[in-house]
Amino acid sequence: MTDEKAKDAAEKAEPVDYSEYRKHVLLAGQKSQDDYDKTTIVLSGGALGISFAFLKDYLGSGQIENVNLLLLSWAAWGASVAAVLVSFYTSHLALRKTIDQIDSGRIAKEKPGGIYSRITAALNLSAGILFLVGLVLMIGFTSVNMSNRRVENGKDAKSSIPAQTHFATPKASTPATAPK
Repeated sequence: MTDEKAKDAAEKAEPVDYSEYRKHVLLAGQKSQDDYDKTTIVLSGGALGISFAFLKDYLGSGQIENVNLLLLSWAAWGASVAAVLVSFYTSHLALRKTIDQIDSGRIAKEKPGGIYSRITAALNLSAGILFLVGLVLMIGFTSVNMSNRRVENGKDAKSSIPAQTHFATPKASTPATAPK
């Protein structure tokens, strides 16, 4: 019987004013999404740019091995950026849906944002995972190609700087050997 009394009391209660919650949803959703999306785009886009520079400047025209790792890392970073771009739109739809739910009084009965919130969350998770997958693939590609660089005739194959395998330790000066 106590459940019935609680249910009756809830039905007779004054309607809850969700206007402050509505404002909070708008501001928090926009800020959080903006920060995450900007970070993911900067990291994925920057990683693409750095990998192009690495390929051009460091590996040069030498033989490149395991190109599939490089291509897969680029694909993962590109898909990461694409996921963020799509999440911009689905996030916007989720916020609009939440506002509609608040305005119509359905917010307490439905998941805020509905399916759009779930899609946005999945896209954001995917973007982060794809960035990390691209990073792991690029580390693998770099590792394989860096270990294959050869040192020929005591010089790095790409530069004229002599290869150095150890460093000489300076000798301590004594009064007899000190420069005059």
